This record gives sequence, structure tokens and C-alpha cells, in this order.
Amino acid sequence: MQSGLPVKKTDLAGALVREGRYLVKRIAGTMGVSRSNQDEQHCPQGGKRFYKKSDDERNLAMIRKIMDERATYGYRRVTALLKRELGGTISGSIGS
Repeated sequence: MQSGLPVKKTDLAGALVREGRYLVKRIAGTMGVSRSNQDEQHCPQGGKRFYKKSDDERNLAMIRKIMDERATYGYRRVTALLKRELGGTISGSIGS
């Protein structure tokens, strides 16, 4: 085996992902490796692409305020109110 070539199939899959010619889903499925592993290894944030925990405290306080004022509102209405107050952007698992 030549030096410098990937030895494990996860390393080989990672090399193919970095090339960018194929979809991660297709590479992972063909080679039998997990997509989440590829995301963790090759995403600059360690697999976390969108979620920002720094906003959690602020969002949680706003959610509690809305729920205290409007106890009958469900998560969709609460999310809509949050988006309206924040200018249309909410991070993480609260809304998209």
C-alpha cells in the first residue's frame, strides 16, 4: 500500500466527501459508513451546522413571557410570535 492513502473506509469516504464530486448520502450508503460520522469529521463546527446555543437563554425567556401572556398558544403560534419579534430568524430547534 502506498503511503498517504487512506486506510480505513471512513477515511476514504472522507476524502471523497472533501472532493465534493458526490453527495455524502451516496458515498456513505455505498461504502457502508454513517453520514453523521462524515459530518462530524468534515464539518468545521464538528457536525453542528445550524444550531447556536448562545441564543437559548434569550429565546427561552421570550418563550416563557409569551406563554405566561397566552397560555393557550401552541408551539406554532409561539414560534410565529418569536419570529415576528426577532425579525424572522430563530436558531436551533425552536424554528426554521
